[in-house]
Amino acid sequence: MMDEIIAWGDAQDKDEQKLHERMNDWWDSLPKDVQEKAFFCVVKKIVDAELVNQKTYRQILHEDFGFDKGAYYMGITCGFLKLHNSIYTREEMRGLASNSIKVTTEKVEIKNEQHLGNE
Repeated sequence: MMDEIIAWGDAQDKDEQKLHERMNDWWDSLPKDVQEKAFFCVVKKIVDAELVNQKTYRQILHEDFGFDKGAYYMGITCGFLKLHNSIYTREEMRGLASNSIKVTTEKVEIKNEQHLGNE
């Protein structure tokens, strides 16, 4: 069973590598003006969806790009999900920081020093 899982993972990696190569070849085949227009449109959609409207990964794929659920994996493979998950607003970063570091103080009174550690 484990060998089958490893073989499946290796095949998946090879398929992803082929996809990256095909996409790079496709991009390189486009005229520069088409590359520039595509770059502008995609980046603008991402900036608007991520930074202006703060949408979820799925909302961006479906609402902004008009993709169906089949694009979910494509977004993972090209790194968009990783990019999406790395974007936080300043307020969100403050919230993350305040949730990970919590400082509390407590007042301790010692009434009878003779009994410390003896009970």
